[in-house]
Amino acid sequence: MDIELQRTNTPHCRQLIHFNNAGASLVPVPVSLTIEQYLKLEQELGPYEAQRKNSVAIDKIYVDCARFLNCQPNEIALTSGATQAWYVLLHAINWQKGDKILLTNLEYGGFYLALLQLQKIYDLELEVIPVNKGIFDLAGLKARLNNKVKLVSISHLASHGGAVLPVREIGELLQKYPCYYAVDVAQSIGQLPIDVENIQCDFLIGTGRKYLRAPRGTGFLYVRAQHLPQLTAFFANSRYVNLADDKQNFTLHTNSARIFEAWESCYAIRLGLAEAMLYAEKVGLNQIWQRIQLLAHYLQEQIASIPQLQPANQERDASGIMLWNSPYSALEISRALQQREKPINIEPWNAASSPLMQFANNNTQLLRFSPHYYNTIEEIDEVVTSLKEVIAKF
Repeated sequence: MDIELQRTNTPHCRQLIHFNNAGASLVPVPVSLTIEQYLKLEQELGPYEAQRKNSVAIDKIYVDCARFLNCQPNEIALTSGATQAWYVLLHAINWQKGDKILLTNLEYGGFYLALLQLQKIYDLELEVIPVNKGIFDLAGLKARLNNKVKLVSISHLASHGGAVLPVREIGELLQKYPCYYAVDVAQSIGQLPIDVENIQCDFLIGTGRKYLRAPRGTGFLYVRAQHLPQLTAFFANSRYVNLADDKQNFTLHTNSARIFEAWESCYAIRLGLAEAMLYAEKVGLNQIWQRIQLLAHYLQEQIASIPQLQPANQERDASGIMLWNSPYSALEISRALQQREKPINIEPWNAASSPLMQFANNNTQLLRFSPHYYNTIEEIDEVVTSLKEVIAKF
């Protein structure tokens, strides 16, 4: 990988050190240019007119997403982010009283709240499968599977880091059961290759702004085509509805996941999402994953030299996301790092984002570090040196 080229395509990484890619990454130049050019066209032609002129490029977004995930274009719905995709999906499933949802203790806070709301509405049962020290218990999952289980929800990689769960092995197991299988790839998409056929999932939920390096406000929902007729779009989009002659009834198109989209959207950032996927493919997902792991391992080793900080996860972090306990205010530490001559971005992490996790010593002062492939060893050294100087002042 040509790191200098990647840093040239990320010009502001020379003015700051951005280790908050699990929150939102710095957008590469080709992505920002795509967005700017489309917005300029809206000013020159008018927004609706720009949309019509670019209808082929807009339709190609679904082709690019499908290629990136190894699925069909009609299996993709574009959303404003992973949380919207999750809510749209949950309310599309035909729930019955007593249905059970299996999830893990790695579930993202916003996703878990959506499940709690659903539980109250439909009188569902939620059961948590614990992931201990990074090990997912496949036998434990199998023992819990029965006719009551309607959905198995798995977070591929938690927002606090830790283990990458064996989603392919889980998918193989679930092929023998009639439940739905949903995978949250919000933190893993853009870090490592994602293939829905390999995972054998029914649904995949993702966002663009994190490691994929797309703009904020972008996301997607993958729905395996065979399930589309069984699902109901909670918000009917007039583009994908046939209204009956009596004007009292309607039928939804069941051949495309686009029935789950809102009518209004920002095409500039959606084109940016497609460009970010193309960019990641050109860099190479396997090369990206190797580079992130190299940087993450070095960063872990260097932070471990700071005695005041302790790892929050029980297992060694396996990705670019890592969480450390601090005896001092995480917010004050992050602010102090941002105020340096060359600002450093890390995240004072909110434990409410992983409400089912119990971190070491129940500490709530947590610092999240999440480097990306465009970061460098030299930046890690500078971050660790700056951390030591900031902590010494407490």
